Amino acid sequence: MTLEQLCNLFNVVAVVIPTVFSGGLTLTHRAAYFRSWTLSLALCALTLILETYTQGIGHAIAPTAVEVALYLASACYSFKMAAQVAGRDGRTTLYVGVAAGTFALYLGLSLAGKPFELAFMPAILYLLASQLVLGTRMIRGGGPLAMARAALGWLLIVTALWVLTYPAAVALHLVAAGFIVSGILHLVLGMGMLLLLLAEIAAGLERKNEELRAVERLQAEFIGTMNHEFRTPLNAIKTAAWLLGNSGEVDRLSARQRETVEIVSLNAERVIGLVNDVLDFSKIESGTMSYEFEVTDLNQLLERVARSLNQLFESKEIDLVLELPPEAVVADVDAQRIEQVINNLLSNALKFTH
Repeated sequence: MTLEQLCNLFNVVAVVIPTVFSGGLTLTHRAAYFRSWTLSLALCALTLILETYTQGIGHAIAPTAVEVALYLASACYSFKMAAQVAGRDGRTTLYVGVAAGTFALYLGLSLAGKPFELAFMPAILYLLASQLVLGTRMIRGGGPLAMARAALGWLLIVTALWVLTYPAAVALHLVAAGFIVSGILHLVLGMGMLLLLLAEIAAGLERKNEELRAVERLQAEFIGTMNHEFRTPLNAIKTAAWLLGNSGEVDRLSARQRETVEIVSLNAERVIGLVNDVLDFSKIESGTMSYEFEVTDLNQLLERVARSLNQLFESKEIDLVLELPPEAVVADVDAQRIEQVINNLLSNALKFTH
C-alpha cells in the first residue's frame, strides 16, 4: 500500500468513527438536526469508501455514478439540517430537485466523453455549497450553546473549503498530506457534533430540573398556605373545647358530655397533626425535615392517642385495649413524630379491620 493510499484510508476511518458514534446516539436521542447530520455523514463515509475502491479500477461510469449519487444525497441532508438549525421544517423537495439535475448533468458530461474531473465537479460544488450554507446557519444560530455551535460552523466551512486545495496538492505532490489534514478535520468536526448534542441534552435536563424545582417551590408554598388556613379554624375549635372543659360550667356537664368535649379537643389536635403531616411530607421530599427531641413519658403519650381514637373504635364495635407497665417509660424522642407513628398504625388497623 502506497503512502497516499494509507493516508486516504486514515481519512476514511476518520469519517467512519464519528459516523458510528452518531448512529448510536440517534437511536436514543432523536434530535431532528442530528439525524440529518448523521445521515449526511454516513453517506459521505460510504462515498469515501467507494472512492477508495474505485481508485484501483479507474473512473468507470457505473461505480462513479453511485459515488456521485451518494455525494448529492449527503448534500441534500446537509441542506435539510441547515433548515432545521434555522428553525424551519427542512423539506427536501427543492434540494432533491437540484441534486437530480446535477446528477443528470454528470451523466451527460460522462457519456459525452468529458474528463471525470470535469463531470464530477458539479456534484462536488453542490456538496460544498450545502456545507457552507450549514456552517453559516450554525454560526448565525442563537441559544445557550451559540458559541459552541458557531465554532463548529466555522470548522465545517474550513473542512468544506479544504476540498478546493486538492488541485494544488496534486501539483505540489502533497496529496498524502492533504488526506491527513482532511481526516483530522473530519474527525474533529464529527466528534464536535457529538459533544454538541450531549451538551444540548445536558442543558435540556438542567432546564427540566429547574422546572421541577419551580414546581416543588410552588407546591411548598401551596402546602404552607393550606396549612395556615386549616390550622386557624382548627385552633379555634381546640380552644373552644378547652374553655368549655375548663370553665366554671364544667360541673353541669355529664360524664359523657365531658368525655365528648375532651374527644373534640383531642381530635382537633389530631386533625391539626394531619395537616402538619401533609407539610411534613413536603419537607421530607425537599430534604428539610427536622426533629425536636425531648424526654417524653411514652405511657402518657399512648394514653393520649388511645383517648383520641377510642370513640372511632367503639363506632365499629372494636375494643381498643391499652396495657401499659406500672412504671413510667421515658425516652428522649420527638413526641410529635412518635404520636404520628402510633396514630397511623392504629388508624390503619381500624380502617382494615371488619
